[in-house]
Amino acid sequence: MKTIKSIIITGMLATVIAAGCTGGGGVDLDGSQWLLVEINGAPALPGSGASLNFEGAQVNGKASCNSFFGEVKYGPGDAISFDALGSTMMACLEPEGLMEQESAYLQALGDAVSFEVEGGTLKLMDGDGTVLLEFESLE
Repeated sequence: MKTIKSIIITGMLATVIAAGCTGGGGVDLDGSQWLLVEINGAPALPGSGASLNFEGAQVNGKASCNSFFGEVKYGPGDAISFDALGSTMMACLEPEGLMEQESAYLQALGDAVSFEVEGGTLKLMDGDGTVLLEFESLE
């Protein structure tokens, strides 16, 4: 009887641990790389190269001018949050609007609470379901 309980508990624990590594209906973002194509409903600046890379419980990428890094956490279903975000502190004067895009990008990452992956597209949404950031896969 104890063996059966041990097997059941071990199986349940493995399921909980695995669920913590994925979200969005079981989509595993670990190891994926994305290029920003839209921010707050507007196209990303051409050539800005803003990106988002997932590596385990860490994220990093290019915010537009500066590199950034932080933590990603997954909740039940499609819940996601980005925490402890930091970045380098360079100023980029060209193209015009690059620093404003970077600020909006980092703010949107902090505001994201859910995500969905459809085909080669990743969308990060706020609590109202509004798409904040849209990316295309680099893979």
